[in-house]
Parts: sequence; C-alpha cells; structure tokens
Amino acid sequence: MREFRFAVGSKDGLRSTVWKCWVQGAEAYITGRLFGNEMKISLHSSGECQWSCTDIWVRRDPSRRNADRHIAKWHVTYPQDNNAILAFRVAVPVSELRSEPITSSQKKAFWIGNAPVGSTVEFCFYFTRQLDYPPPTDGNPALRHIASLKLRDGRWLVVFVWLRSLSASDIAAARDAAVAQARADGIQVCAEHRLALFALPTAETSAAVLEVCATAT
Repeated sequence: MREFRFAVGSKDGLRSTVWKCWVQGAEAYITGRLFGNEMKISLHSSGECQWSCTDIWVRRDPSRRNADRHIAKWHVTYPQDNNAILAFRVAVPVSELRSEPITSSQKKAFWIGNAPVGSTVEFCFYFTRQLDYPPPTDGNPALRHIASLKLRDGRWLVVFVWLRSLSASDIAAARDAAVAQARADGIQVCAEHRLALFALPTAETSAAVLEVCATAT
C-alpha cells in the first residue's frame, strides 16, 4: 500500500482537516480525518466508485448490514488513450480554515499554504491508461503536481492541486446543505465540526467533496 496525506493551511496555524489518499493493488481510496475511520471514497479498477461507510462503521452497530454502507455510487470510464480522466476532486475554501490543537500522532502531510483569501484549493485526482513509466506532469502551469502512484494494473493515479473561485454565497449554501443533511441523519452538529458536502459527477466534471465548517467565521 502506498499513501500520502494532504491539507490546506499549516500544521501549526489555520488549517483544513488532513486528507489521505492511498492505493492498494489496483484500487484507490480517499478519506479525511473529519470522517474518523467511518467513511471513505473508493475508486475501483472496474470503474465502479462509491462514497461509503467502512467495515468499522458496520461492526459498531449490530443492526447495520454491509449493504447499508454505500451512501452514493457512480461509474467512471478509464482512458485507453493518452488522455487522463479526472475521477475525483477534494475542494477546500480558504474561508473554512480554522485553528485546531495539534495531535502528537499527526503524520507528515503535504500542506498547501498561503492560498489567497477568497480562493478555494482543489485537489484533482486523475487516472491514466496503463503506462510503463510515470506520466508527464508539467503540461499545465496552473496545476501543481503533488503525487503519482502506480496501480498494480499499470494505470497511474496522478494528483494535482490548483486554485479556483467559489462565491461566498455558494460556500454558505454548501454549509447549510451539509448541516441540514447531518441533522436529518440524526447527527448533533456542533460549532467546531467540519463537514463534507458530496456532489455526484455531471457531464461537465467529476464527483467531488467540499469541506466546510459548521459555522462561518
């Protein structure tokens, strides 16, 4: 298994949650510390993808079944030519960075610091076709390369980060939607909680999660 962690801000200042991406065999996964160990995004080699609860979540309640784990499912078609496919995105508005206690167990992460006020940092996860060598990563100056992980079937997962713009009203709407959904699921939302709003893919772009805080600053 190969993995890396990534976050926005700085480990001893204002920051996002720490996210983790890893590959195991020909499968790729993404999760965030805000999920604890109960949720993850799975990007399977079959093209079947899902946002789901983990086995740990199932085992914590005898009434839960494995079939209950999946929150959202979608499909991606992996490339056979030289074009990579954007399979997933993790977006973190700079407005959602907060100061939090540093844990002694915090592992090394790739930090994106000094993002402009009002911007949103977006991590983009691409898949290539089967390649014997690492794919080039310098084709677009707007994209900063973070990691390239080779999967067992020869495909590569290549991760970039770039800055985009989301309006304050869009972020506020996302916050309201995430809080409302959590409360509808019986979760007591506290002011310090971080939430992730999930979006299914469209004809224009990939599936994504947007990290927001339960309350605005």
